[in-house]
Amino acid sequence: MRRHAGPLDKRKKVTRCQSCSKRRIKCEGGFPCEYCIRTKKQCHPPGPSPQEIEFAIVGNLTRPDYQTLASPALIPRPNESLYLDHFALFVERCQFTKGFATVSSDLLPLISSSKPLKDLALAIGALEASRRGYLHTHRGADSPQVASFGFYGRSIEAFQKQIQTSQGIEKEDVLWTTLFLGIFDLMSENSGDGWANHMSYGVSRILQAVKPVDDPSPLRMTLLDAFKTLEANRAILYGNGSFLGEECWSSHLPRPITQPPGTMPSIIQLMLEVSSFSQRFFEGIESIASDGRPFHPFISELAVDGCRLHEKLESWYSETAPRRDESDPYTKLALAIYHALALFLVGNYGYYSCWEGQRLPSLSLLEVESHSNRVMSLSVSILENSHISGTLILFPLRVAGLYSTEEQQRGEILGLLGRIQRQGFNVAERIQGDLRQCWNYQDSHSSLLRMIDNVSEY
Repeated sequence: MRRHAGPLDKRKKVTRCQSCSKRRIKCEGGFPCEYCIRTKKQCHPPGPSPQEIEFAIVGNLTRPDYQTLASPALIPRPNESLYLDHFALFVERCQFTKGFATVSSDLLPLISSSKPLKDLALAIGALEASRRGYLHTHRGADSPQVASFGFYGRSIEAFQKQIQTSQGIEKEDVLWTTLFLGIFDLMSENSGDGWANHMSYGVSRILQAVKPVDDPSPLRMTLLDAFKTLEANRAILYGNGSFLGEECWSSHLPRPITQPPGTMPSIIQLMLEVSSFSQRFFEGIESIASDGRPFHPFISELAVDGCRLHEKLESWYSETAPRRDESDPYTKLALAIYHALALFLVGNYGYYSCWEGQRLPSLSLLEVESHSNRVMSLSVSILENSHISGTLILFPLRVAGLYSTEEQQRGEILGLLGRIQRQGFNVAERIQGDLRQCWNYQDSHSSLLRMIDNVSEY
């Protein structure tokens, strides 16, 4: 806490706060100083000299970046730098793609120049700080949780103004702000509905408005990968359509794609196919009267398409085996999704009894148990040994939970969901509630075993 000495001051620097300077006592203890803490006074830095002051704004992961500010009013509050540090740590600990490992440092130029993105980074950082037990705030400042929603409101307001103009919508920060708005919803809401609506409607509209680039940078590709991964998870968890099949999305992908997709991109694509099929499956069957279903041609079509998808899943598993690195956390995530998709696809047929004479995708009880156990072991490894966001295993854990009949395994699944919630994602609480309701129903109706038997019979 220093200022330039006055013209008659023989010292090179003045280091006392205004209260200590007024009383002409030594100023000790940093900021706020010991005297101001003891007397419960506001600890104000010494006033500036008339000339401009050079302040050092230190980025959380880079060397200091020195900027000249014309007014002390532009200096970030002490807590803001802390919140940006927490934002960087959050992004490092909760990665949505491999490229997310360096996102916090790569985004520093954008964060410093974009008001909506900076306020959003502060909002996420403050929310993370409040959950990590950081309660000490700059005297007179809001608590981290209150500050978080204040920053979020400011970000929304600035973002809405920005996208109203053609110049604003084309700025590089627009898509990143859109992504992190959805992530904030995942952190702050128990239901996840805000995130789902944001991904379904907000993101697709922004993608339609933002002009694609011919040669996306690695940072832009990381962004697009994160969008696709989160949207695939949303679509299959909420059972509705996705914008990823629309032109607004495909226009942003680089062309041509010369190399075959890796393990994660290919399983995410299968995830989208199964999600789309599941939506068509339930909507189509429910549109047919129950007594007319066994002889309806659409029922035969669903049986054939389901078998085809099941074969694609098995082909993915066998074809990726030679190039899979089983120690890689993203390979483990891809495998967890595969096992969950196999259970999910077959389980859909157990909800109806209109399949007489049809060949269906099916699993034996031993196969069901094997898939479920693999989801559990892979999920534990992902949470304990990687920085992958727990939100990406919500779907596998939910599916494995539906096939869990023993109290011990159910308790383990709830425990893993609790760890995801402690990562900062309140949406895990909704999955816990959904599973408890399903288990209560299954225990009272013995419905799970009947579902498996129904499918195995055909």
